[in-house]
This record gives sequence, C-alpha cells and structure tokens, in this order.
Amino acid sequence: MTRRDTESRSACASTGALERLLSSHARASRIDLSWLRERAGPPQVTHAAGTDITPEVCRTTALLVCQGWVANGAVLNDGRRQIISVHLAGDFLRAPDQGSGDISIWALTPAATVEGGALWRDLETGSCPSAPLQQAWASLRAAERSRVSQHIVRLGRLSAYERCAHFFLELHDKQLRNGLGTAGAVLLPLSQDVLADLLGLSAVHINRTLQQLRRDGLIAYSEGRVLLPDLPGLARAACITP
Repeated sequence: MTRRDTESRSACASTGALERLLSSHARASRIDLSWLRERAGPPQVTHAAGTDITPEVCRTTALLVCQGWVANGAVLNDGRRQIISVHLAGDFLRAPDQGSGDISIWALTPAATVEGGALWRDLETGSCPSAPLQQAWASLRAAERSRVSQHIVRLGRLSAYERCAHFFLELHDKQLRNGLGTAGAVLLPLSQDVLADLLGLSAVHINRTLQQLRRDGLIAYSEGRVLLPDLPGLARAACITP
C-alpha cells in the first residue's frame, strides 16, 4: 500500500461519520465526499477518558470528532457538572463563546479528533463544491440547534422518566444518521453518573428511572447496547408528538 493510499484511508476514517450525517440530510456525490476528506485530514489526536480538551479546541477554529464521546458543559466549584451537549463521531467541537469561562469540553470516553477548521469555515460560509452539500450542512446545523432547544425543554419541563425516554430517542436518531447505531438500539458507553450530569438528576434517580423504563418494556440491555423495543411507546413516554 502506498503512502497516498494510507493517507486516503486515514482521511476517510476521520470523516466517515460526518459523511454519513450529511448524506442523511441530503444526497452527497462522490465529489462532495472526496472534498470533505481533503479538507479535514490526519493525523488523528487521541484523548483519554476524562481529559479536558478545552485548550486544544480553543487553539483552533474547530475539531472534528472521529471516535468516542465528548461532553460540553459546566463544572461548578463544588464539583457538580451539567452536561449541555454530547458530541459523537461526525460532530464538530467549537470553542466556548467569550465570557463562558465556566464552560468546558472533555472526553467522556477514549476519543479521537482531527483538525477541522478549514472544513468548518468552508461549510459555514457556503464554500462547498455543490448545492446539495450546502443544503445538507444547513439541515444538519438546524438539527443541532433544535437539539439544544429540546435539551432546555427536557431539563425545564420533563419528568425524570420523560427525560430518559426523550434522550434515548434523540440518541437513536443521531446514531442512525452517523452510522454508529442500528434501528431499535443505541450504543451507550456512559455511566449512570454521566447520565445524571446530562439529564440534571441524581445517579440514584437515574437508576430508579431506568429500572422503571425496563419494567415498562421500553428499554432492555444487551451486550453493551440499550435496546428500544417499542419506539412508539418510548415517544409517548417522552411526550413527543408524532
């Protein structure tokens, strides 16, 4: 295998989830996908679980997550955390806005990222090789903004039971789009403590709620995955209107 082939495979591995995410919003051509791979490339940088990567994100315009789970949130003086969003493969990490000194970005699991500043700028400014790719990016960004709004509603108005159901459905949709999950199941390599930080609950409350969801036949566990055997029922539990 030539060096060029190796670099091509590495770039493809780096942008694979992003390619699938964008393709789920609008059809992307081979030229579009090749352009994505050229704009964000190796080498990948690995981050151990628990590592604060805020300084690395702040040094660049954007990092593209290739593997693992990354959190964006606030850490209070007493150690309590509120996770604002969870980033998976295919997501961009951006520096917190000025004045958001209490916001941090850290790896929830072993993760890998690549420099994605040039790709981010081109996508944001519309410097794409095709209108469908630009449309896909606009749709993807709208979905991201919607998730932030939904998270506010989730924390502010939903019960613990509803919050968990709502999060599983959100995760299910995202993992289907980026190719990490399968229909009716999600990967969830997170502890109940992390889920508590994400959903604004205690670990004890999370444990009880997950047990209730399981008793109601809405979730089940199997080999590192959470099965969702009744998606319509889960949507009703999450107060989501069809």
